[in-house]
Amino acid sequence: VSDQVTHPAPDRMSEAVARDLLENSWIDVQSHTKTHRVLSEATDEKIKEELVESKKTLEGLFGRPIDYLAYPTGNIDQRAVDQAQEAGYHLAFITSYKKLKNLAEGPYTMPREKISRTSDNLFEFWVKISGIYRAFKRQRHLALRAQS
Repeated sequence: VSDQVTHPAPDRMSEAVARDLLENSWIDVQSHTKTHRVLSEATDEKIKEELVESKKTLEGLFGRPIDYLAYPTGNIDQRAVDQAQEAGYHLAFITSYKKLKNLAEGPYTMPREKISRTSDNLFEFWVKISGIYRAFKRQRHLALRAQS
């Protein structure tokens, strides 16, 4: 969330912390929009602003391409998908298969695994990153979609 990097709250990542992380080749910083707005509830103009301004700000701060986007809350619609592509992102991620709704899975609607400091123990973390969890969730999503 680019506004939080440039104007950090005590519990958010600052520009200095992001720069420190970027010194590690295993870590990357990408976009999560400008203000963490729920894009499916925003106007077309606000969606564009959230995506374009975040990309522009982060590229300016870190001097590197910002190619990936994680949609806030995963709540998106076709307008957000189209705007992400138009803004120049190469891939964009939703939080789960159920957030796809009627959208097709593709480069701008890729489900990701949510890992947080409060929701996962070590075994759950391993299951999520191993691919087992993703395979199960995808099969479940496809079965439910076939029923409807």
